[in-house]
Amino acid sequence: MNADFIKSAIITNLGHKGNAICDEVGLPILKEWGTDFFADVMEIKKNDTVVIYEVKSSIRDFQTDKKWENYLNHCHLFYFVGDEETIDHIKESTPKWVGLYVIHKCGYMQNIRRSRNTKLSIDSIATRGELYKKIQYRYLKFWGKIKTEKKETE
Repeated sequence: MNADFIKSAIITNLGHKGNAICDEVGLPILKEWGTDFFADVMEIKKNDTVVIYEVKSSIRDFQTDKKWENYLNHCHLFYFVGDEETIDHIKESTPKWVGLYVIHKCGYMQNIRRSRNTKLSIDSIATRGELYKKIQYRYLKFWGKIKTEKKETE
């Protein structure tokens, strides 16, 4: 199962709930220039809870990932998402407060373990605004409303 399929399944399963959701979100989201790393999928719920879903396409992908703990300062809830074999491995290797979802081959998303709230103080309103900007930009770019122009070199 590849990462793009998993990201698409997350957005398909959760996007209909009316929450703001987007993939490949640069973090920290409120930093004006540049990013330190990217959340695979970020969701902001109607109650302003910020959730990050870290996609793992294989056990090896999880074993080589040394950055996932950096995401914890940017969300209230954190989940790993992957196929059943990968999530079974992650379940044994992570703290009990880390949430887990299995994505099945049909795209169905099954909660295996709930994430516990980190109770971080996050400016959810500003974060929501920035996430909406990213969603709008991607939508307009997808539909060709934004053209990327290359500067002509003289």
